[in-house]
Formats: sequence, C-alpha cells, structure tokens
Amino acid sequence: MVWSTRPSQGGPGLARREVDPAVPTPLARDTPRLGGTGMAGTGGTSGMHKFAVPSPASRRAVEAAIRAVAPVQARTEQSCEYRFDIARGTERVVVKQYTNGTLFLQSASPSGSLMADLVEAIDRTVGAKTVIVGGAAKRDDDPDLTRPFPGPWIGSDEAGKGDYFGPLVVAAVWVDDRMLGLLEALGVRDSKVVADTEIARVAAEIIAIGGDGVAVVEVPPARYNTIYRDVTRQGRNLNDLLAWGHAKAIGEVRKTHPAAYALVDRFGDRRHLDSALARQGEPPLEVMHAPRAESNLAVAAASILARARFVGWFAGASRRWGLRLPLGASDAVISAARAFVATHGADTLGEVAKLHFKTTQSVVRSTPE
Repeated sequence: MVWSTRPSQGGPGLARREVDPAVPTPLARDTPRLGGTGMAGTGGTSGMHKFAVPSPASRRAVEAAIRAVAPVQARTEQSCEYRFDIARGTERVVVKQYTNGTLFLQSASPSGSLMADLVEAIDRTVGAKTVIVGGAAKRDDDPDLTRPFPGPWIGSDEAGKGDYFGPLVVAAVWVDDRMLGLLEALGVRDSKVVADTEIARVAAEIIAIGGDGVAVVEVPPARYNTIYRDVTRQGRNLNDLLAWGHAKAIGEVRKTHPAAYALVDRFGDRRHLDSALARQGEPPLEVMHAPRAESNLAVAAASILARARFVGWFAGASRRWGLRLPLGASDAVISAARAFVATHGADTLGEVAKLHFKTTQSVVRSTPE
C-alpha cells in the first residue's frame, strides 16, 4: 500500500492506492501537543537501550549485575533467555535478554534512576565493547542490524529533508524471513548507492513483492510549509515533523501487518519518535532508533521507496513550472529558485520549496521587485 497526501506529480507509478490529502493542518489535529520530556499516552516506550551481549558468559554476568540493582520479577517470553520486570517506586523497567545476544531495556514510565542504575551496572559488567542504541550513550561499533529482532519488523526511512525543493517523503516496509529473502534476491541496498535512473524500477519491484506491507507518506512543499509553521508556533521543530511522518508510515503498515518491532534510521532525539508513536493508540512497539540503519534490508527498501517518490516529484514539477528544479541545497538550487521567483513570483515559491531553509532569504533578498 502506498499512502500519500496526493498523487505524485509525474513520478514513477508507485501508487497502488492513493487517498485524498490527509496530512493534518494544523499538525495538532492528528498529533496532540507534546507535553513534558517523557512519552505522551500509554503503552509506549519511554527510554529504550539496546546492548549487544554475544557470549553466554557475558550474559550470565549481566544477569547477575541486573539482579544486584533491584528485585526482579522473572517471566518467560519466546526467544528470550530471560525477561525481568523491575520496579522502583513509580518507575518500571522491562529487561529482555534474547537468545541471539541482544539485550533490551525498555522503560514503561519516564526514565529515572532505576534505568540509569541498570545501564551503569550493565556497562560496568561488559565494558566498552557494548553497544547502546536509543539512549544518550554510544560505544565503539554500530550494532549488527541484519536481524535486530526475534520476529518480523518494520523499517522506515525518509527522503527530502535536506533538499530545498521537493516534498518530504517517509516510507515504511514490513519484513519477515520470506520478505528478507526476496529483498536480498532483488539486490536491495541503501538508496544512496542506487542511481536515480534505476530507483523507480527497483521501487516498483519492492512494491510488487511487498504489497500492503509497504507505505509511503508524501508531504508536498505547500503542505509541508503549512505544517512547519504550525509546528514552530507550538515550540516544536523539524524533528517533530519527521517523527510524525515516520509514525504515520509505520502506522499505515501496521494496519495490515501487525508488528512488535520497528527499526528507524536515527534523526534527532528519539523522544520525538516515541511520542509520535505513542499517540497513535496502537499496541506498543519495541523501537530501535539507530544510525546508518540502511544496512538493514527493511530500512534500505524504505529508503528506496522514499527516494523514488522524491525523485519522481521533480519530473512532474519541472514540467508544470517550466523550469528545471535541482536536488540538494547548492548554488545551483539558489539560481533555480531565483529563476522561479522571477518567473512565477515569490508568493508561489512555497509550492515547490521548503521556505524555512536559509536559501529562501538569499533568494528573496536578491530578486528584483
């Protein structure tokens, strides 16, 4: 399934189903105002840490360290060596040690001293080779993201956030073992290494094999500018808009492919994403917010879908406005923006560009009245 705010302007034939503009204006109509530093709503993740604890000996040492911090309530869970529910006052932390060596700490309440003490105890036990994703700390190496979860997951990525012209696009892709095999056979890899001339074809093949397990959210420039103005009036920033897009794409996929896990390419503070996901009212997700997540096939596939929709927008926009609109934010972009304003007027620039970029000031100042 491909969801967007409107049909793509002359882009590749990616859409299996399009719906009318649904990006809310203001944003608060769909996502309530943020409050506090924790996560809004119930059942979400408010503070998550992921460790790589590969050896059995290390896992035994970590388990002992965890038990020394606070009393634990042990539970059984599939694919886990152990699961502990740990409480201290009003704070509650769930600890899951998966059989593949992955250790998750997930707080069901605003993180406090209990989470900090657990993280410190684990770090002290296994040392600097440990990887933490999702918290403030990060160690020597990025985690192996090939199979980061014990079950099916959703990967998401975005395109267009750093480009002056064009929409913001976020895509999400659900994978299980079968889908991973199909993506691997297709040769899916990070969109950054796929030529723009090839990306539409690869995206169409991903949609063909993924069906309603994929979603693409496109926010055209005019709508983007309206939402961005509303976001900043509420004291929020671009990361809140990005978080909304990722949560929307993930939520669309979950309508047909319920998943307990999601992997998102890192942007900003993960609390933005946690809050956006919590407000959906869906069952909680175990979310990994990792840098360079495109090494995971689900995220790589999502990056291709997002990039294909983004690149496709330019072909239609260039035909519509009679000007070539370049990608990126270079001097060529400034020149093109000045030519656009000279031809169509400054009031129309928001139809094709993200106006909060500093580029806008340079363009408008230098354009004759």
